[in-house]
Amino acid sequence: MLLLKFSNNRSHLEQLRNGKMYMNTFKYFIDLEKTTGKKGVGDVLEVSTVCHDSELWIKDPESNESHFAGMAKSIQFRDDAVLDMHVFCMTIIERDNFEVTEKSEGVAQMRLVLPEEKIKRLVHDFGEYVFVTFMDTFIERIDQPFAKSGIEATHGKVKYVDFSVNNAERLSGYMKREVDRFFWKDRFFEHQSEYRLVALNQMSQDPLVVKLPSLKDISSVIETKYLNTFHIKFTPKQVL
Repeated sequence: MLLLKFSNNRSHLEQLRNGKMYMNTFKYFIDLEKTTGKKGVGDVLEVSTVCHDSELWIKDPESNESHFAGMAKSIQFRDDAVLDMHVFCMTIIERDNFEVTEKSEGVAQMRLVLPEEKIKRLVHDFGEYVFVTFMDTFIERIDQPFAKSGIEATHGKVKYVDFSVNNAERLSGYMKREVDRFFWKDRFFEHQSEYRLVALNQMSQDPLVVKLPSLKDISSVIETKYLNTFHIKFTPKQVL
């Protein structure tokens, strides 16, 4: 499996290859949609949950007396304490997105195959250049630098659901403050196939910069529009 990181600025991706990782806050991505009006990279519903057609009531905690009751068309919940957590977002490419173009004993060459419409939307949302790396090797490469910097992190694939429909699992994870709440997004973003890394204990309003070892031996930077010409040769040692 591959991980992709997009940008309109190629030098930013080259900095990542050189071992400089920038992680922005959840609040940054919330504000991004507010300030640009562009729903794609930014998401005003980041780290929140939404309930529809819900009954509301306000009760006195001592007497349990109800002072207000009514119906709400929509309610949005967000724990402001997590807004200054940092997240690193990538796109995951899994086995179904490859086709074998050449195969011999001990070697297989594969070509990345993505729908053209998906590539156009990725360019629109994220940028014309893309950093490409192997998922397992990338995660292994960042483990030690994160531990050395005292960063506690969790990572995984984002789960996409229809936010216009109430979801008990999503609401339960939010109410119990489980790490699972960082990995839900609306189905509108499903084409992004996001894989994210969340730093759990480095709160600040500024970007978090993590120094990594060089990633040049496990990555490439290409133009996004050429993703479907990207070939990978698998041997006992993975090489791009």
